[in-house]
Amino acid sequence: MTTSAPRRRTRLRAIAAALGATLALTLTACQDDEETGSIGETAPQSPSVQMPADPESDDEATADGAEDGGTGEAGGEAPGDGAGEGDGAEEYPGTHTPGDGTLEGGAGESAEDTVPCTDANTQLTVTPVERPINHVLLTATNTGTETCFAWYAPYLRFDDAQAPTPRIEDSVPQAVVGLAPGESAYAAILTSDPTGEAPDTRIATSLGVQFSGPDDQGTGDLTEVALPDGELYMDSSAQVTYWQSSPDLALIW
Repeated sequence: MTTSAPRRRTRLRAIAAALGATLALTLTACQDDEETGSIGETAPQSPSVQMPADPESDDEATADGAEDGGTGEAGGEAPGDGAGEGDGAEEYPGTHTPGDGTLEGGAGESAEDTVPCTDANTQLTVTPVERPINHVLLTATNTGTETCFAWYAPYLRFDDAQAPTPRIEDSVPQAVVGLAPGESAYAAILTSDPTGEAPDTRIATSLGVQFSGPDDQGTGDLTEVALPDGELYMDSSAQVTYWQSSPDLALIW
């Protein structure tokens, strides 16, 4: 009995010493983790902070976007911009404004104050052309002493036709043709369909020409103009251009 008691005490001291050493190592490791963060698990990082949006800045951005869209800087022109462009093809673009007869580029001169070209101040001739086929060229030369204006298209009456020859509406020029003394205006006459398929073929032996005034009504007298070789082969497709400033501009139609 006496011998076993000291042995138990010795064992208890050894166990206590071992536990103390283990506890000391554990505390030291924990202290190292806290100070350096390099041992063990990575220390958690601070969460990022997202600031709430500023309501005033959002309103300003919305307003800016609305202004951009409204002025067409971001999304194109506002609906309705440019409305009316192309309207008034019947208004003889570049010449006058219906209602007040104002001449563009006329230094304020009104259409009523200008001198229209008529049979009294011009000489009219009809000449054949090689190209395009089935065309002739009507020329009006100012024989007067002041500038005259060849408005719109000439009125043509072949033989005893009840209606004037139709106009080629696509040939409307950008400006009315003004003729100083000695200058000429030109209109191309399409006499027949080149394919020969148009009906109502005939041989015309006379041509009467009357000028238009600024109101697009006939002005002056109907003038008889000689035809090349005294006659023209015609059909229902016959048309005439508006007055042009050169033969080339007239004969492109």
